[in-house]
Amino acid sequence: MTPPTYLASLTELIARPSLIVAGAMSGTSVDSVDVGICRITQSIQSHAATPAPRPTVELLSFYRHDYPAPLRARILKGRDLGVADVAELHVLIGRLFAEAITEASKRWGGKLDLIGSHGQTIYHHSGVSDTLMATLQVGCGDIIATKTGVLTIFDFRAKDVAVGGEGAPLVPHADEQLFGNDQCRAIINLGGIANITLLGLSGGDILGFDTGPANAPLDRLARKITLGTAELDLDGSLARQGQIQQELLNELLADPYLARTPPKSTGSEMYGDEFVETIIRRFGRVDVDLIATMTEFVAISVADAIIRFSPQPVHEAIISGGGANNRFLMERMQHHLGTIPLSRSDDRGIPSHAREVIAFALLAHDALRGLPTSKPSVTGAHKAVRLGSFAFPD
Repeated sequence: MTPPTYLASLTELIARPSLIVAGAMSGTSVDSVDVGICRITQSIQSHAATPAPRPTVELLSFYRHDYPAPLRARILKGRDLGVADVAELHVLIGRLFAEAITEASKRWGGKLDLIGSHGQTIYHHSGVSDTLMATLQVGCGDIIATKTGVLTIFDFRAKDVAVGGEGAPLVPHADEQLFGNDQCRAIINLGGIANITLLGLSGGDILGFDTGPANAPLDRLARKITLGTAELDLDGSLARQGQIQQELLNELLADPYLARTPPKSTGSEMYGDEFVETIIRRFGRVDVDLIATMTEFVAISVADAIIRFSPQPVHEAIISGGGANNRFLMERMQHHLGTIPLSRSDDRGIPSHAREVIAFALLAHDALRGLPTSKPSVTGAHKAVRLGSFAFPD
């Protein structure tokens, strides 16, 4: 019996030593669909008894596709979303991702072999007590595969939850390949939420977890302070003008999530609009003092998490994500990290704005090859599994 065409295509893809893979995602800020097109080359294994060498990853192109304002506003409704909203968003965001990936491919000028799509998170459990471990990323993989004509791997978090994990963070798998060496390093991502990966630990373990909020509350405060004329505190210029309010800072630092032992993960359910509105009511006004205090809170919470939860001394910290462009935040983080040097991932050949899309390209590449891509030491899962569901173009 002749195997179906899609199985023959899959076999042929797996046999290739080098693939062109698009990684696509949208984060907590819901400002854009980011697409990174990568060439991933699998090194040849010299001996069956030795571990396979890490693949080489080359970022060929990066493209940012803005969210239409009405769709963004609909996503940000969060827990107010109804069943029809979720079903429709699954379709609409799938179409948007397909559009973004198609445009990225056109601009690059080449053909894709594979797509790894994170989608858009519209709910995450955040480890809240008495809450079911559930997470949901929408953006239909079948729509992406059908509209692009490219095999798509998506819904990466579900399998980790199925084996008892948090479902996040997932990028430590890629961090190990991109940044791993013999020294203990902290790889920091400052997106809407801050997360870290601890590499180079004795015994070869990897740790990773969400430390708490990052750009999510800072962006919301910047919009309020500027009456909507700025989407973010560019370079930290607003926060730099303010005075840190110690009493409010102490209250923020008493947040029980910060002291919770990993594995742990969080999202906009905990640090989104409701969190910001609560802080505004507590403080009594929205001004540069408030965003200065919130920036200090982010800096301390990230630095403290690195120092508190690393089982051994950290030699260096490498930062990526949108928050890497906030110089004031970077300065405050370096202050609280003390003698631990802080640098950007750009200095290691990984553009800070593209680390996560590269990560999902790698997750898709390794899933295609049948490799386990979850990290039980990070998410608390019972075992390592291959993450992601496959959507074929026909």
